[in-house]
Amino acid sequence: MTLRLAKGMREHERAGALRAALVNLYKDRRWVEIDGVVFRAVKPAYASLEDLLSGAGSRVHGSRWIAPGTLAVLHAAGTPEGAVREALAQYRRYGVKLPDALHLVLRGVRLRLRRVLDLRDRDVCGALGVSLEDLRNVEWERANREHAEALTQAIGRLSAAVGFSGLRVPSAADRSGTNVVVFVTRLGEGESAAVPDAP
Repeated sequence: MTLRLAKGMREHERAGALRAALVNLYKDRRWVEIDGVVFRAVKPAYASLEDLLSGAGSRVHGSRWIAPGTLAVLHAAGTPEGAVREALAQYRRYGVKLPDALHLVLRGVRLRLRRVLDLRDRDVCGALGVSLEDLRNVEWERANREHAEALTQAIGRLSAAVGFSGLRVPSAADRSGTNVVVFVTRLGEGESAAVPDAP
């Protein structure tokens, strides 16, 4: 399946090689399963169940793992602390100052995913010709300002296109942390993302 970039956005120069490598990884069933709770820290205005799970913000504005106008993607952290670090790092990038940046709602999201590409796996990174540092240090916002797809965004788009339902990725905000990227419109049978009921 093809996922097209928004009009005027240039595909990453390594897209062809990345696509071929990802096809091979998918054929070799180089995926992991995730069945557990991950965490999001969001502004109160975006804390509704619909907003928490829609991935609409990333589809419009883009993120480290998807170019603007491409695909709805849900981002979550492996721990509550990681979710807060990610949110604060984002606010700092956009110049939001304390205490405004501390107005956050922390929510858990229950994931059941069967086909997740684990980009913390050095063998997987080797197959793609990237390192963990490459993934952490990509200046994706700069690339997007220049109407270009960033390396990590190409990996995200092409992973979804070949059939992966998400990514497990190293955190750029917390070097010891792990995040999960969910392609919410690409989930298959038995896969889901939901907010658990309150106890």
